[in-house]
Amino acid sequence: MNDSLETTSPTGRRQPVRTATIVWGLLIMAAGILLLAWLLTDISLDPMAVLLGLLIGAGAALLIGGAVAAFGKQDKAGKRPQAS
Repeated sequence: MNDSLETTSPTGRRQPVRTATIVWGLLIMAAGILLLAWLLTDISLDPMAVLLGLLIGAGAALLIGGAVAAFGKQDKAGKRPQAS
């Protein structure tokens, strides 16, 4: 079983899953769960506060994911690949 987060492109090369795809999927899931909790229980949610929290969390996750992707590209020898 392959546990890596990679997909196969039409050319057959493996590509890593994009951080933005994961973050937006989590954002939509969180919004759906909060909506269900609000509708099915007596929880009182301020929509603007929830939206603000979700957007701040998504923005932070996108920034951190981008930084990890930019600075985390190293080969097996521990060196960054040279730009060509």
